[in-house]
Amino acid sequence: MKTKICFGLLDVLVKGKLNKKPDTSFMSELVDYSKENKKKLFLITGLDADKGEEIIKKNGIDAYFSKENICHISEKYYDTLSEIDKELKEQAKQNDLNYCDEYYKVYFFNAIYKHKKEETLFIGHDIWTDAYYLSKYAGIDTILLKDTLTNNSAPNIIEIKDVHIVGSNFEIIKSYLEEEKQFNYEPLHKYAEKLLYKEMVGGSLFNTKQKVGSFWNRQKDKKSFVRGED
Repeated sequence: MKTKICFGLLDVLVKGKLNKKPDTSFMSELVDYSKENKKKLFLITGLDADKGEEIIKKNGIDAYFSKENICHISEKYYDTLSEIDKELKEQAKQNDLNYCDEYYKVYFFNAIYKHKKEETLFIGHDIWTDAYYLSKYAGIDTILLKDTLTNNSAPNIIEIKDVHIVGSNFEIIKSYLEEEKQFNYEPLHKYAEKLLYKEMVGGSLFNTKQKVGSFWNRQKDKKSFVRGED
């Protein structure tokens, strides 16, 4: 049974890249239900603390979570990154004032989170950065909100078997906390592997043997990173 419910912030509880306000009408009921049934709610913003707190307070999201369960990006996380990744993320921040590091939550679940993963449910919106990365590299079960569903931040969605996509409805979400649901990520992982292979050999991202070799080296580094290794 799921006893811990973790949320992303942008395009889940507040407006993000889609520029569409998510439906959060279920949250008040979920908060009350969680208190009565000893469930814990967590928020993983993917933002630096100053920016995260600003957005949370502006949108009244702080009313749903206890302060100690709101998690922002820390300097310790940045210390785990390679110099190249640090530079890329810094460039992304300069280009987008609301840049959200979608990969921080993988580090969070592997290096910071102290609760049982099998009792944890993540509520997100993106097939790639939520469902794929959390299942593949963190062992976390995820449901995606239909209203703001994306695939690598793009709104054009393809159907992938067994990905759990739900409406922003309290009763539906509650069913995931009271019933044993089956999560099968094999179709999603096969889709991701085919996409990565296509990008590698198809020339869309890489066009020399040297770049392909660099790609695989970076994948090894990424696997270490998402597992929370030094």
